[in-house]
Amino acid sequence: MKFRAQEPNLGSPSHPGATVPSNVRVFAVLPTYRRQLLFAEMLRKVLDQDRPPDWIVIVDNESNDETEAISQRFRMTQPDRPWIYLRSPENLGSAGGWAYGMEAVLEHANDQDWILTLDDDNPPENAELLRRMFDFAEIQRQADPNLGAVGVVGARFNWWTGNLVRVRDEELSGPVSVDYVGNGHMAMYSVRLIREIGPFRGDLFFGHTEVEFGLRLRRAGYRVLAHGDVWKQRRIRKNKIGIKRKPRRTCEIHWRKYYVTRNYIAMMLQFGRLDLALKRALIQVVVKPVATLLVSPRRAYYGWRLGLRAAWDAFRGKMGPTLNPASDPLVMSWNQRVEK
Repeated sequence: MKFRAQEPNLGSPSHPGATVPSNVRVFAVLPTYRRQLLFAEMLRKVLDQDRPPDWIVIVDNESNDETEAISQRFRMTQPDRPWIYLRSPENLGSAGGWAYGMEAVLEHANDQDWILTLDDDNPPENAELLRRMFDFAEIQRQADPNLGAVGVVGARFNWWTGNLVRVRDEELSGPVSVDYVGNGHMAMYSVRLIREIGPFRGDLFFGHTEVEFGLRLRRAGYRVLAHGDVWKQRRIRKNKIGIKRKPRRTCEIHWRKYYVTRNYIAMMLQFGRLDLALKRALIQVVVKPVATLLVSPRRAYYGWRLGLRAAWDAFRGKMGPTLNPASDPLVMSWNQRVEK
């Protein structure tokens, strides 16, 4: 499929004192679905950046006329900025939306450019954030041409336990090596990298999208860096210094949990780690339901069914939008019981 846009001769806006090239561009990919007010606020905050993206790519997962009108209204305020609005053929989820947008970007971008992944409900915290991340990305890439991605936040993956590991507070200074960076947190990916290993895995639909891509990126020999100083400032502002996350030991009955479990198992199978896939399936299908029995037999039953379904779909390779929270009988039945 060809994606067409009129491209004026635009370089990246320069910033006084920044030791970065002016011909490198940032392509922002923003999927959205049924959140027009948040979508409009997101566009406003992104375009108010003192170093805004050079291209804007909107992926409308709802194919909604109101969303298109909002996109067009903001586009008219930026007549010299290349802008692509894509109506997806169906709800592709965040993973599919980013992948769809990335494919469009590859038709226009150069290898030295960056792709910025955005969420419609997670606007930048201040007007300097994208410029700081762009400068950080370019300076770090000058030091290491194998830099594949940067972002404000991230985590490491422990291949022994199969768990994500929180980076310690005392490490948050300068460039911090991680295994993936969080989308929606000014995550930027090298176009050269995406040409080499492919875009996001769209069939994940929702959950662990950036984790799968980060692990794939690392296996290809690229580095991933988080901006330690910005990250630490965020932890301080949100009172997250010194916290220790404790894993939940009981069942969660939510459509998001289904996708996270399914995608984790599918991801481990993709990387040849059947042991970690089986471990996660055992936890979700046996360990957590048994622990939940002590609290709520009903919750344990629904949790067992949801975990079993997620594991079964992952091992069968049944991916994509396999659970609709608005019509799925299991999720709706649980929600009705909770409301009572």
